[in-house]
Amino acid sequence: MTTEQLQERLRNLYACGYQRGVHLLEWKIAGMNAEKQKNELEKLKSEFTIHEKEIRQAAEKKVYQDDVLKKAEADFEKYQKKELTVVNLEGNRQMLFQIENKKFNKEFWEETEENLKELKKTKEKINNEIQILSRGDEILDILTTLTTKKAGLINYRLKMKQKNPEEIVLCPVCGSEKFDQIAEDDITKQAQSYQIEHRDLIETKKKELDGIKKQENDIWEKRLKTANMALEEARDKAKKELDLVTNLYNASKEYFTVLDKLQKEAAEKFALENMLLQENIVAAIAFDESKILSSDEKIAIETEINRISVMVNETIQGMTDESRLNSFKTKSVYAPDGITYNEELLNKKISSVKSFLDNMEYTKNSNDQKALDEKKKAIQEEIDNYKDLQKNVKKRRQNIVEQMDKMKQEEFEQVGTYLYKLFCKLSRDVQIEKIQMQRAKGEKMAILDESNKPLINMFSDGQLSVFMLSYFFGNIFRLQGSEKFPVYFIDDITSCMDDINMLAFLDLIKYQLMRSDRPMHQIFFVTCNEKIQNLIEYKMENCGIVYKRIGIEEFAG
Repeated sequence: MTTEQLQERLRNLYACGYQRGVHLLEWKIAGMNAEKQKNELEKLKSEFTIHEKEIRQAAEKKVYQDDVLKKAEADFEKYQKKELTVVNLEGNRQMLFQIENKKFNKEFWEETEENLKELKKTKEKINNEIQILSRGDEILDILTTLTTKKAGLINYRLKMKQKNPEEIVLCPVCGSEKFDQIAEDDITKQAQSYQIEHRDLIETKKKELDGIKKQENDIWEKRLKTANMALEEARDKAKKELDLVTNLYNASKEYFTVLDKLQKEAAEKFALENMLLQENIVAAIAFDESKILSSDEKIAIETEINRISVMVNETIQGMTDESRLNSFKTKSVYAPDGITYNEELLNKKISSVKSFLDNMEYTKNSNDQKALDEKKKAIQEEIDNYKDLQKNVKKRRQNIVEQMDKMKQEEFEQVGTYLYKLFCKLSRDVQIEKIQMQRAKGEKMAILDESNKPLINMFSDGQLSVFMLSYFFGNIFRLQGSEKFPVYFIDDITSCMDDINMLAFLDLIKYQLMRSDRPMHQIFFVTCNEKIQNLIEYKMENCGIVYKRIGIEEFAG
């Protein structure tokens, strides 16, 4: 058999052990669950024995559901806090109808509503009559004036008689001819009678209106009284219901808590209707007792599981029985069908296959080790070669560094002969008497004055630019005759305008370009200063030096 075939065979053999382990773990877990279940059933039996009546009643009212107690509390609180008034009675009537009180119901409300409507019609009618009578107040005012001005009327009639004795004096108010002959005592008597009758009639109508308002108030008071009686009845009923539900909940709480745990394990087996009979609880206890393992059985099962774990090379320390069971189930699927488990035979078969695999693994490892040794030897040879190359590179690098140092030193020495003269020529203000360039091996160049003090730190930006120009031209002179392409470029010197001697600078360029053995054949000069540009052109034209202006517009596009 090949290695793959042997590994497949070993997996099948392991699966046989896992399959046996699944059986043992299920047996053990079932026994432990039966023991826990029996303890819960004992609690259930005890609670049922003590509170059987309350539990049955609680089951009937479904008190074990959280919303039942909450609803009872909410109903009582709703009725307890409610306060009825004539103002809010109509807004609460639908709630009151739900109470289903015999006296305060929809029929009672509609009946009183009809009475109120009739009273409202009568009230509107009387109000209209009072308004009509009240409009006669102007007439009453006139009649009042007449009664108070009685002497004036009599005096008016007397004057008119004296003036024209033969003519009939008409009433100045209504034009009646009777005014001419009526007795003085009867002149305002009729007006006074009308005043009294009119006021009496209005008062009668107002009293009648007050009576109707009283009837309306009586109806509303009756409604309010009846509604309060219905509300009180509902409040008492809700209180009794809350007390009952609370008592049933407290008495049955432990029973239903235990039953809920049991139902999570087996909902159908421990259905509520089954657990409301004492004999069913007792039967369930007896069934679980039959499944509980003895101490010896537990030890034997655990011992065999440990042997199987060692045999299949499985680590089970720190794992729960449930996690071990899940692991064993996953690995037991490779077991052949219809096997008869024999631990001794299985152990021998596993040892035999593992022995074959170990021998094949040893042979393979030996061959692999030999190949690795050869590869290691080849790599070591490459490493040694690389080390030799590294030594040569270091040596070559050292030679290059030394040559570069030598070239730099030569450059400094050659440029140094020109540097001070150039700087004195190009700079406007020279207060130093000597420029020294010193450089120790491997160190940076030091630029010193005649007192061996560093110059670079004392230069302004403009002076430093002039110094760099001096160094630049010193290199040009140093390379004279050895440079194959002596063309040089100078950027704008605007930054050192204050420190450079511009005329001396341009003369330097001019004379170097005029010489037959000139160190530079061409020089490009960049500037954005028009004065410098014009000055350069002037110098070049006077000396007959060919030049070309290249404006920025030539680069456009």
